[in-house]
Amino acid sequence: ELWFAEGFTSYFDDLLLWRSGLIGDEAFAQRMGAIANAVTNARGRTYFSPVEMSMQAPFVDAATSVDPGNRLNTFLSYYTWGSGIGMALDLELRSRFDGVTADHVMRAMWETHGVDEVPYEVDDVERAVARITGDADFAADFFTRFVRGREAPDFRALLTPAGIEVSPARPGTAWLGPLSIRFQEGGPEVMGTPREETSLYAAGVDRGDRIVSIGGRPVIDRAALDAILSGLEPGASVEIRYESRGEARTATVTVGEDPTLVGRWTPDDLVDPDQSAFRSAWRTPPSE
Repeated sequence: ELWFAEGFTSYFDDLLLWRSGLIGDEAFAQRMGAIANAVTNARGRTYFSPVEMSMQAPFVDAATSVDPGNRLNTFLSYYTWGSGIGMALDLELRSRFDGVTADHVMRAMWETHGVDEVPYEVDDVERAVARITGDADFAADFFTRFVRGREAPDFRALLTPAGIEVSPARPGTAWLGPLSIRFQEGGPEVMGTPREETSLYAAGVDRGDRIVSIGGRPVIDRAALDAILSGLEPGASVEIRYESRGEARTATVTVGEDPTLVGRWTPDDLVDPDQSAFRSAWRTPPSE
């Protein structure tokens, strides 16, 4: 259950740094936004749940392989996903149940499994949530959707009560996908399989291919690529010419919009009293 052992604790890493004052409000909001972005936009969620991702640890955690993979499309780290689930559960508990937080979940798991080093499974964590909330239906629904299932929590709605805005980092910016490209003699080489929902993937571009031009403009270096993208609008059609396994190919694709999300801290003097009270309680460790 690494989504819990590594993921929930990763969420508490950030939370404890904020509570201790080692990171400020804006930095904390940025970290929560980064988690929301990673989980929301991860293609790997369509293939595996957090529980299933945890089972891939032998293949991704310090493992070594010479085989090329497609993990950009099929994997989301259980650290990251678990951190997102931990944040979502904490915020859900704070919004739905008076005086109940993820701190209480961790304490309950420590008392039943940590003190005497008793092994636990996902059902044990669900039972802990049901026990401290007194609402087994809530626990079952949350774990069905977000732990055993593949849904992404609605981070925007969950973070709004704390006065943290989750919104596009670069609205209106043309986007062909997260590009891993090596610029070298012979043209820019695509270093990994493009993400499935992107224009490059739709065009058939794959690892090892070389992009020749976009919209008739040669792609000779990173500056040229950035200049080309800055001149495009999301929704526009553009021709891509590339070489794949020695064969020249051409495809026309629709340019996407950069989906990257970011978290922003709303200044204290701009939040309402409920938001102010919520963020103050979130920052303060429970006394019991």
